[in-house]
Formats: sequence, structure tokens, C-alpha cells
Amino acid sequence: MKKTVTILAALLVGAAAMQAKPTDLPDTTAARERLDRIESISEDAIKKKLPSKDREKEEKLFSFDAVKRFGIGYLGTLGSEVLDTKSYKSREIWFNALELGLNPAQWLSFTLGLDLKWDSILAGDNWFVSMDTDRNFTFTDIDSVKDPEVNYKSFVSKVNLFSLTIPAALELEFGSFTFRAGAEAAFCLRGNAVQRISYGNTDTTTKLKKGNVTPFYWDAFAEIMIDDLGIYCRYCPEELIPGTGMRSLSLGLVLGF
Repeated sequence: MKKTVTILAALLVGAAAMQAKPTDLPDTTAARERLDRIESISEDAIKKKLPSKDREKEEKLFSFDAVKRFGIGYLGTLGSEVLDTKSYKSREIWFNALELGLNPAQWLSFTLGLDLKWDSILAGDNWFVSMDTDRNFTFTDIDSVKDPEVNYKSFVSKVNLFSLTIPAALELEFGSFTFRAGAEAAFCLRGNAVQRISYGNTDTTTKLKKGNVTPFYWDAFAEIMIDDLGIYCRYCPEELIPGTGMRSLSLGLVLGF
């Protein structure tokens, strides 16, 4: 009996559904609106999963950042006999102070920045840095400066440079991988010589300030980063210290913020 009643009820429901008018069916406009809301929610969820800087690029054609990168590396000297090329003790430190970006696509940016850079360039093993009355850096044979009767612990000298640079770069970003390359104009604002001499119980440090440097130079650079850590290289074909014939090639680590 129960089976019979169930079968009859099913037949009645099916017949009613077949005779239903189009107006009895769900409103397709309302269904379409619900579908649009679901799609919008899905897009918002995808955007939230993107890294913050990717979302910014997607939303902003122009971007502005401060203190975005920091780098430290080895500065190798090329083409100079009086500057160190063997001990790997010459260093450079730099950081990006300001950066303006044009972002035509999420993966593509053109940037123009303002960086600060410090170079510490050690004199060669057989040379000693000093400064003449015209404030030009001079390099003297170290044996002519040392006292032969003194047993020195250390007898080193170096040139420190401070520069303001304006880098222009092309940046390609694919997920966590970023490649950046470009050139920069640099203005050397200060050059000092530092002499450190140690013997017995005596340690002396002499600073000779405001030496003559190349006021303007340019260089080319490239960076490869994964997330916020990467490596960079920089090549400068210009003579940074007049009279030395020095060019430089830098290699180091870069940290993004």
C-alpha cells in the first residue's frame, strides 16, 4: 500500500511540473545576479591571496616608495696599480631612499629612484694614500713611508667616497622572482683618505677630508631577487679617483623591504 501511494505521489508531482508555466520557474534575472555576486567574491578572494606589492601594482598605475632596498657588497677595482685588487676588503654599502614607479602591468615596472652609496676602497699592498696641498689623492710607495726600525702591526690606508645616485631601471616580476636592470647617474659629494698605523702599543688613525674626486659618473647594474633577498652586480667604466685609472665592478647581496 505504501509503495502504491509513493508511486502515485511521484506521478502527480511530475505531471504538475510538466504543466507548469514559464512564470512558475525561478527568476533567471535573480539567478544571474546571484552568479555575478559569486564571481565578484571569487575575484576579491584571489586578490587577497596575492602578495601585497602585487595587489598594489594591479591597483595603481603609479607607485611611490621610501627605503625599499639595501645592499652591501665587494667592490673590485679594475685598471689601477695603486688600489687593492686581491684582499677583497674594499666594500660598498647603499640603500634606496626614494623610488617612483610606473606600472603598466602587474609584471612590468619602470622606476626612477634616489639612492645613497658609500664606497671604501683600500690601497694596494705596496701603496700608501695621502693628499697633496691641492687636495689631490696621492699614492706613495709604502716602503718610503715606513720607518725601517719600527715593527708595524698594520700599515693600511684607503679612500672613502660618498655619492648620491639616480637609478633608472626596468623591473620584471613573476611571482616571487624579480629581475631588475638599468643605469644610474651618480654625483660624488665627498672623498676622504683614511690612514691607520699600528705598532707596539700605539694605534693612530688619520683622516684627510675633502679630497678631489670625479664629481659625476655613471654605471650600469642588475639585480635578481627571490622574495626579498637577492644578488646584484654593478659596473662603473668611469675613473672614480682622478689619476688612478680606476674602474670598478661590484658584487653583493640586496635586501628588499
